[in-house]
Amino acid sequence: MKTMELQNRVFKIALASAIGLFAVVGAEVESSASSYRYLCTSVPSACEYAPNTAPALSDDVCWDGSIAVLKGAGSCPSGQWAYHVRYAEVVNPITNEIQAYVPLDDGCDMGFCTIKPSNAGPTQPGAMCCGSTGCTATTQCGANETLLYCLDGEEPSDQSGVWDCYESE
Repeated sequence: MKTMELQNRVFKIALASAIGLFAVVGAEVESSASSYRYLCTSVPSACEYAPNTAPALSDDVCWDGSIAVLKGAGSCPSGQWAYHVRYAEVVNPITNEIQAYVPLDDGCDMGFCTIKPSNAGPTQPGAMCCGSTGCTATTQCGANETLLYCLDGEEPSDQSGVWDCYESE
C-alpha cells in the first residue's frame, strides 16, 4: 500500500513539474512576441513585394515616415513609431536601416507562367494580379485574382492589358 501511495505522489509531483515547465516555456514564447503593429499592413508603402524566398527577420523597427531602422532595446526616438516586421533585411549595417518585404507566392508555381521566348524583350521581376483571364501588371487585384510574384520577368503580351510571366527553361 505504501509503494502505491509513494508512486501516486511521485506521479503528482512529476505532473505538476511538467505543467509548470510548459507554463514557463509558453510564457517565454508569448513574451518574445511583438506587441507592435505589423509595418507592411499598417504602412504598405514601407514594404516591397518580393518572392516567397524573401529573408525572414522577425524584429521590431522604428519608422520615421520614410525609412525603418532596427529598434533595439530602447524606445523609438521622437518622431518615429515602433512597428514589427516579419520579412526584411538590413540594407545599411551602420545605421541599421532595413528594407521590409511582403513575400508573395510564385506565379510559375501557381501555373501562370510561359517559357520565355528567345525574342522576348527586357523583363523585370515583380508583382502581378493573376486570375482565370490571365495576369495584369497591377497590384490592385480583383475579387477572383491573386497577387503573385513573377520572378523571371514579365512583359505585356498584347494591348489588352494581359501580361506574360516568364519562366526559364
